[in-house]
Amino acid sequence: IGAGIAYKPTNKLTFTADVQYTNWKKMTNIEMKFDSAAVQAIVGDRATYELRWKDTFQLRFGVEYKASKSFSLRAGYYYDPDPTDNPTQNIILPEITYHWITVGFGYHTGNFSIDVGFEHGFGQDVEVGLAEALYGSGMAGTHGIDITVPNISFSYKF
Repeated sequence: IGAGIAYKPTNKLTFTADVQYTNWKKMTNIEMKFDSAAVQAIVGDRATYELRWKDTFQLRFGVEYKASKSFSLRAGYYYDPDPTDNPTQNIILPEITYHWITVGFGYHTGNFSIDVGFEHGFGQDVEVGLAEALYGSGMAGTHGIDITVPNISFSYKF
């Protein structure tokens, strides 16, 4: 569920903000099935990862500047909070609180458009101790990840 607003103080400038609610609590666990009898013998009851996730609100902010009739510049930021408790942190779903920075541009002429963007997500590493991991269904260690996502879109209107 989400909602947003846009404010256009001039014909060339647009500010946006939105909030998105994610019902993570609905995901209670992940069932895993192993084909190998040897893995099953080692893992035993640990074939189910209990998540104990909490619901979150993601916040997003953006700006677009129309430099000309055909060319637009864009930038943004969004905050994506961690839905996990440390004891359920694992390498299958490395959930941490992310801060995302986005930049991009769009070029539109006639029926043709190209949009290019980059986003980079970074967050603080999460430490999960052995006692925490044994209490939950997580994995002990330092969990962290940085993500860079390039994207490009070509459009043609018929």
